[in-house]
Amino acid sequence: MDGTLVIPSPAGAPADLLNLVQQLLREVLKLRHEVDSLRRENVELKQQANYLEGHEQAVHHDLFLVQKLKQQANYLEGHARSGRSSSRATRR
Repeated sequence: MDGTLVIPSPAGAPADLLNLVQQLLREVLKLRHEVDSLRRENVELKQQANYLEGHEQAVHHDLFLVQKLKQQANYLEGHARSGRSSSRATRR
């Protein structure tokens, strides 16, 4: 479809009315193309949003794991310090 509209001229229809109908049909066709384009863009944006949400969840999970590892490291560090202190006290 190349956008050319052919409207048979009803008997007695004024030329201005036919021109108006042709113009309106062209505008409707243009709007249909625009809506189709926007729908495709919307699908792409939804896909990107889903990807980013998944990525965000993964980042949060990684941050959680880093926090847990830091807690464990602090615990072990504290435990090692207290072990050194108690072994020094028993040597004296």
